[in-house]
Amino acid sequence: MYPQAEEKNKSKNESNHTVRPLSKIVVPPVKQVTIEGGTFDELEDIYLDQGLISGKAEECLYVKTTEGDYVIDTSTKQLSNGIWLIDIDGMKSIVKIARIPGNRIIVHQDDTSFECSVDDVEVIGRAVKVIKSI
Repeated sequence: MYPQAEEKNKSKNESNHTVRPLSKIVVPPVKQVTIEGGTFDELEDIYLDQGLISGKAEECLYVKTTEGDYVIDTSTKQLSNGIWLIDIDGMKSIVKIARIPGNRIIVHQDDTSFECSVDDVEVIGRAVKVIKSI
């Protein structure tokens, strides 16, 4: 009847905006796993702050271990120095890698290390964030 009167009576908190779930606004879910005996045990997907993810959420993996938690970028496959999630003979593990001449790497895990060819390991991804308790 009187459009201006209806506008006045409308609550100040009302709006015509579409409400979307927070998960769609912040970031898509990231797949989460633990490593038990060299194999993945899948957990419920996790939602991370966009600042913790350096790429697409679909290309990330959140890995929980006894030593800490890792955000892994699975799109990175070219080995270089750093912390990596790799598969050696079917056993998955988080290791520190040092690349040396001759297409070889030194793999450090816990108190052990060994040298091998780059072709001896399957790269799953590079750790882009490490979360540890102190």
